[in-house]
Formats: sequence, structure tokens, C-alpha cells
Amino acid sequence: MNLAKKPLSELEELQEENARLRKINDVLIKRVEASTEMQGSAYSIFQNNITLEKKVKERTAHLKKIEAQLRIEKEAAISAFKAKSSFLANISHELRTPLHGIISFAEIGLEEVETNDPKDIKDSFQEILTCSKNLLNLLNNLLDLAKLEQGKMTYKKKQHSVEEVIKEIAKEQRNHAAKKNIPIQLHVDPCVKPLCFDRMRIAQVLRNLLSNAIRYSYAKEPIDIKATCFSEEDHYFCLIKVINRGEGIPKDELELIFDNFQQSSRTDQGAGGTGLGLPICRQIVNDHHGRIWAESEDQGETTFSFFLRSS
Repeated sequence: MNLAKKPLSELEELQEENARLRKINDVLIKRVEASTEMQGSAYSIFQNNITLEKKVKERTAHLKKIEAQLRIEKEAAISAFKAKSSFLANISHELRTPLHGIISFAEIGLEEVETNDPKDIKDSFQEILTCSKNLLNLLNNLLDLAKLEQGKMTYKKKQHSVEEVIKEIAKEQRNHAAKKNIPIQLHVDPCVKPLCFDRMRIAQVLRNLLSNAIRYSYAKEPIDIKATCFSEEDHYFCLIKVINRGEGIPKDELELIFDNFQQSSRTDQGAGGTGLGLPICRQIVNDHHGRIWAESEDQGETTFSFFLRSS
């Protein structure tokens, strides 16, 4: 009996040992699986952290870009506000000055009527006329600016002599220049020939440039108006320059002065002006397929140039 049961007992023991080993194996498998899942979770968390960090960097960069843009826009808004404030102060002065002149010389004229001195009366009327023209010119500039901003400026382009327009404006401004003993010198190249342009508008450009040159020139310093010509790509060009000697314009402001309401820091102190003339000049010249620009030397010589081209 005992001998018969011994092999069976060993078999049972082996089966029990096998069952125990399977349990151990199952536990090990579960632990490996759990460890694998934990590693997977850790890797997933790591990847998510990288993605999140990348998104944070991108968002931060985007916010910095927006912040920089807002800063630029804020500075531009502040600059525009200052320019408009300066413009309003200047326009008030520019409006009052000719109006006071008209009133004052009208009163003087009334007094001079009693003296019956024709020369004094004539001088008073001449000053009233000059002040009236200045006032009209200012109002015209305001209207022109509004038209240009709305794209409603119209032109009557015909064939005209450039030389005649230059001589006409120089003659018109000679009395103004004479008050500062400033001679106006003309230099028109024989090659300059008639072109198609709006005579009134190009005369307006020349009038503004020459008037500015007189205003900002030193007394007794000559102003040169030069006109020459050149050809390029089957087009004929007429180049006109107005040169004066005065304070000059800082190089970093040579482009700025063509913006609305802007004036040079060297010329906006007590010299008058509204910062309207040059923006209007630029638009008129651009509308004639030309270009206008300014140059200034350290010695104070300033040159305003613009060209017109054949159509």
C-alpha cells in the first residue's frame, strides 16, 4: 500500500509545485505589465510636457509679437496726436496772422484816407491783398488735403512750358524774398521743353517750395531754381530743384517732413507753417508720375527736387 501511494503523492506534489509556479509566473507577468504601463504613462506624460512646453513657447512668442505691435501702434498714435495738436496750434496762428493783418491795415487805410496820401493808401491795400492771399492759400491747402485723402483731386493736364511756370512763380515771390534781401536766381537748361501737366497744380508745387525756401533761408542768401532734363527708357524727364541756405533739415527728418502735419524740428519753432504744403506737393507730383524728395547738407544748404516725365 505504501509503495503504491508514494508515486501518486510525488505526482500531487509536482502538480502543486507546478500550480505554485504558475501563480508566481502570473504575479510576475502582472508586475511586468504594470511596470510597462507605468513606463508608458511616464513616457506619455513626458511627451505631453514637451508638447505643452512647445505650445507655451509659441504662445509666449505670439504674445510678445502682439505686445511689440501694440507698442508700435501706441507710439504711432501718440506721434499722430502730437502732430495734430501741433497742427491745430499752428493753424490757429496761421489763420490769426493774416486776419489780424487784414484788420490792422484796413484800419490804417481808413486813417490814411483822411491824409489823402495815395502812396500810403496803396501800401495798406497791398498788405491787405497779401494777407488775403496768404489766408486763401491756407484754406486752399486744407481743402486740397481733404480732396487728396478722399481721392477726389482732379487734374487738367495740357502741354505747358516748364520755363514759363518757373519764371511766373519766381516773379510772384520776388517781393516776398525782397523783404529778407534774398535774390532768386534762375538756371533753366536749354534742353528743357514743354510737357503735359496741370499748370495750376505744378505752379502750386513750385510756389510752396519757393515760399518755404524764402521762409527758412538766411537773409541775403540767394535761392537757386534749377531746371534740367534727361532721358531714360524712352521717357523724357524734366528735373527741377529749389536750393536755399539756412538752418537745414536733419537727415532723419528728410522723409518725415512729407507726412501730414509734420515739420522739421529745426524749422517749426516760430517760423510758421502748418505741415500741409509738402504732403500736398508729394501727392501732386506722384499723380503726375513723378517723384519729389529733399536733401540737406551739414552746412545748411537744402535742396528740394522733383521731376516730371513725358507721358
